[in-house]
Amino acid sequence: MGYRDPLNKKRSYLSIKLSLVSISILLVVFSLYVYSSCRDMISAIDEQYRGRALSIIATVDAIIDNEADLNDKDQLQRTCDNLIKTKSHVQKVSLYMIGKDGRVIRVASSNHDQIGKEADRHDAIPIKDRRIVWEDKLKGEKGHVAEILAPIYVDGKPRASFGIYMDLKPKDAAIRQYILRTIIYALAGLVFIALLLYAVIWKEVFKPLRQLTEGAREVASGNLNKRVNLGCNGELGDLSQEFDNMAEALQRIEQGNLHLQEALRERWRKVEMKASTDYLTGLENHRIFHDKLEVELSRASRLGKPMSLLFCDLDKFNVFNDINGHLFGDKALLDVARIIKSSVRDYDIVARYGGEEFAVILPHTDSDGAVSVGERIRKNVEAHKFTTGNGVGKLMISVGVATYPRDANKKALLIAAADSAMSESKKRGGNSVVLFKSFGSVNSTKAS
Repeated sequence: MGYRDPLNKKRSYLSIKLSLVSISILLVVFSLYVYSSCRDMISAIDEQYRGRALSIIATVDAIIDNEADLNDKDQLQRTCDNLIKTKSHVQKVSLYMIGKDGRVIRVASSNHDQIGKEADRHDAIPIKDRRIVWEDKLKGEKGHVAEILAPIYVDGKPRASFGIYMDLKPKDAAIRQYILRTIIYALAGLVFIALLLYAVIWKEVFKPLRQLTEGAREVASGNLNKRVNLGCNGELGDLSQEFDNMAEALQRIEQGNLHLQEALRERWRKVEMKASTDYLTGLENHRIFHDKLEVELSRASRLGKPMSLLFCDLDKFNVFNDINGHLFGDKALLDVARIIKSSVRDYDIVARYGGEEFAVILPHTDSDGAVSVGERIRKNVEAHKFTTGNGVGKLMISVGVATYPRDANKKALLIAAADSAMSESKKRGGNSVVLFKSFGSVNSTKAS
C-alpha cells in the first residue's frame, strides 16, 4: 500500500469544510440581504405614499389659515375638487367638523352627494386626539385604499379633520414588481450558489466516484492493468489507493493463475504422453495403436484406398536377454524402435505392441509397398550392432504383412492376419518378411 501524508489528508478535509462553510455563509448573507432589501423597499414605498398624503394635508392646512377660511365652504369645496383633479392617486377627500350638537358633519367633499351629511365619529378622531390616523382598507371593487385623517389647526387648535382616500393599487403594483424582481435575482443567486456547491461536490465526490465506477467496470471486464489514482486525499483518496492495490493484487493472482494453468497444461501433456506412449521406447502404446488403426481403416474405407499393417517380432530375444541381462535387453528394444521409426515415412504409425513385438500402420500402402517397407526394416535390424556386456551382438526380426481390404476388411481380422503372417515367418526360421495368404509364394522373402 502506498504512503499517504496525514497532513495532506487533513488539508483535504479542511478544504471541503471551508468550501461548504463558505457557501453556507454566502447563502445566509444572501438570504438576509434579500429580506432586508425587500423590507427597506416596502418601507420606502410606504413612506413615499405617506409623504404624498402629508403633502396634501399640509397644502390644505396652509389654505385654511383662519376661522374665516374654515367657514368659507365654497373655497373648501374648490380645494377638494382641485385635489381630485390634480392628484391621480387620490380617490376622495373630505373635510369634517364637529357641530354644536356634537355630531360630525362632512362640510366639504369631492363626493358632492355627501356634503352636509353626518359622518362617522371615527372621522373626528384627529380633532380630539390631535394625531394623524392612517388605515389601510380593502374596498371591494375599489381595491386597496388608505384612509388618512389629519387634524386641521386654526390658531393653534385642531378645528377640523381632513380625510383622504388614497388609491394604493399603484403602491401594491410597485411592491409586487420589486418583489418579483428580487425573487428573480434571488433565484439567480441560488442557482449560482447551487452550481458553486455542485462544482465543489463534483470535484470532491462525484468525479472521483465516477472514476472509481469506470475503473471497477474495466477491472470487472478483465482489464487488470486499470489504475484509478485519483490524486486526491481523504476517504475517496484512500478508497482509490485500496482499489489500485486490489487491482495489482488481482493482476498478480491472474499472472499466478496463468503460470499455474501453463504448468497444468504441461503436466497434462506429459500425462497424455505417458498415457499414449510406451514408457521405454517412446512409441505409441498398445491402446493408442488400436485407436489409430480404427481411424486409418475408416479413412481407407471412405477414400477407397488400401492400407497395410506390419507385425514385427525380434527372433530369439529371450536368449539375448538371458545372456546379456535385461538392461542390455531394454537398450536393444530402444534401438529397434529407433530403427523401425527411421525406416518408415513420417506419417506412418509405429507402436510397441507388447514385449519385443512392434506394429506399423502404413496408410495408402498396398501389399507390395508394405513388403518393401518390411524388408527395409528387416535389413536395418540385421545390420545394426547391438551393445552387450561382451561388446556387440546381433538380432534378427520376423515381419508379417496384411493389407486392407485384400486380406481383411475389419480391424480384428487385419490384426489376426498380420500376426498370422508374422508367426509363419517365425516357423520358417525368422529374419524374413511374409505376406498373409502368400505363404511359400514369391511374396515371402528369406534372408540369405
